[in-house]
Amino acid sequence: MTRVRHVAVGRIGRPHGVRGEVRVDPRGNLPRGLQGYTRFYVDRGRGPEPIRVEHHRLHGRFVLVKFEGYDTPEAARELTHAVLYVDRAELPPLDEGEYYHADLPGCEVADEQGRILGTVVDVFDSGAHDVLVIRSGQGREWMLPVVRQWVLEIAPEAGRIVVRVPEGLWD
Repeated sequence: MTRVRHVAVGRIGRPHGVRGEVRVDPRGNLPRGLQGYTRFYVDRGRGPEPIRVEHHRLHGRFVLVKFEGYDTPEAARELTHAVLYVDRAELPPLDEGEYYHADLPGCEVADEQGRILGTVVDVFDSGAHDVLVIRSGQGREWMLPVVRQWVLEIAPEAGRIVVRVPEGLWD
């Protein structure tokens, strides 16, 4: 399975304060948040472009980020709704059983008997656990929480996830 070069670490929200900081809603289950990365990219709908982070700090469940060259709320507003990325080469190695959200879209989802149920189109953190958004061959979308009861195996390197379908969901 082909892995993406840039991995999403957050979605940029509204400006915060008067010095050009923006709120970033972190995503992608990154073990160190925005700490330790040297290169960032921002996508405003034209593909990832390099951007420099002057500083960042935690603010509740958000990260406040000041980007170089965005010194006013008006300038920072240009980044609202953009996606913030880091280069995959800078990601720390994963322990067994761990995965990055960016590696799951495109994975085939099969039940215990090997029947193909669909393909992962998105993954998000619900606060309690990750949730897979799966699209079947008929275009039907459904969600499945990533908990041991339902998700038996996640093998992003093989492009496959094995699940136990909750009774009544797939009939």
